[in-house]
Amino acid sequence: MYLTIYITLFMINKKEKLPEVLLKEDLLKQYFDFINEVSKKYAIKTNITISDIFNFEKLYQSPIEEYDSEEFLELVLELVKKAVNKLIEVRQKEGEDLEEFFIKSINQIEVSLSAIELSFPDYLQELKMKTKSNIEEILKNYLKKIDEERIISEIKYLCEKLDITEEIVRFRSHLNKFRELISIKDKPIGFSLIFVIQEMQREISTISAKYNNISVFPEILKIKEEIEKCKEQALNVE
Repeated sequence: MYLTIYITLFMINKKEKLPEVLLKEDLLKQYFDFINEVSKKYAIKTNITISDIFNFEKLYQSPIEEYDSEEFLELVLELVKKAVNKLIEVRQKEGEDLEEFFIKSINQIEVSLSAIELSFPDYLQELKMKTKSNIEEILKNYLKKIDEERIISEIKYLCEKLDITEEIVRFRSHLNKFRELISIKDKPIGFSLIFVIQEMQREISTISAKYNNISVFPEILKIKEEIEKCKEQALNVE
């Protein structure tokens, strides 16, 4: 990867007196003679002002010209190299700090995700029993005989729709991809990080919709907060 650097130099005079500007009088006289000759020959009126003279840079010599040398160029290049090396050093430190932040954040997400995963079977079992009881209570008022197997089948179908196993598996896959990306040092990863973060946001939204239990809301909230933090920091990654 190549880096192009554009440099603009501002010269500051720290001396008490302003540097002297030298007028090239011989050259100025040649210009005037030429202008007068053309004016007379072609009957062209001229009205030359002091501003016109200074517009011809070749008519005067500025002290700035002493900086137009190989020695000065080498000095500038040396200073630029030092500045670039310092910039690289700072950016590397920023990258290390960001990597440390991301690792800490995704580890926290992993802890909360595991807590959600461990608590979900109990929630699902409780949901099954509650749903079965509610269905039986409703049906016994309308049917003489309750089809137990049919009820169990319907409850199983409902629970499968509410299962979050696939979402958790995908979420962990995104976490692994995120870890893989932040370990890359030699190419841009910013857009890829944002994409993975968006996928994690999608998974946790689905999980929170399916696992609608107040006891797990703190863990879901932690995950959403960490994802948002990662998203903000990923905007600073190239």
